[in-house]
Amino acid sequence: MLSRKRQEELKEIHDNLPYPQAQVAKIDQDKLEINGRYFMLRINYKDALDMKALSQRYMALFDQYDYIVGDWSFDQLRLKGFYYEEAQAGKLDQKINHLPDYILEYCSFGCAYFVLEQERSHESMIQRDKNLKLELEELKQEEKSRHKKGNKIKRNRNKNHRHKTKGKNKGPKKDYKIISKDKAKTVSSRPTKQNKGRKPTTFEIR
Repeated sequence: MLSRKRQEELKEIHDNLPYPQAQVAKIDQDKLEINGRYFMLRINYKDALDMKALSQRYMALFDQYDYIVGDWSFDQLRLKGFYYEEAQAGKLDQKINHLPDYILEYCSFGCAYFVLEQERSHESMIQRDKNLKLELEELKQEEKSRHKKGNKIKRNRNKNHRHKTKGKNKGPKKDYKIISKDKAKTVSSRPTKQNKGRKPTTFEIR
């Protein structure tokens, strides 16, 4: 675990980095504007909402979410996006009804946190879901294409390897005899042009 001094040093380094900060403004007690989008403050447990920290942490990636959850740990604000329960986008653990499990499992015990709900029309939600579905399908197609390409390269390599190793260990067949102590019987392979006149290899069965 990092010491308090090291945490403060890292925080100072992060604050001095040239990250683009979001434009955050408070409209009234429970309403905020972030980069031209409006949010309602639904939960502000232990006065967790900090305008400056939110401005530093908010990225355009969060525009797609219906809820923004911010929790504090070691004087650092972490943001997490969630969707409406009815949204056709995201996994089950990305829906807002998963919030209690998220707070319990992934946040520091008894931490301060806040929940912002983005104001958006039903039509914009439907359009958002369609866009996310299209993006997901494109990603699946790209992954499928990369997988096929990788399998093709692997098959070509195996094919070339078989061609190179073919015939490497191929040598003239040797005759052999099996000598049984019980029965004096000799079994020899059929003579060929290659081994004609060559003394066969003998194996003794004990």
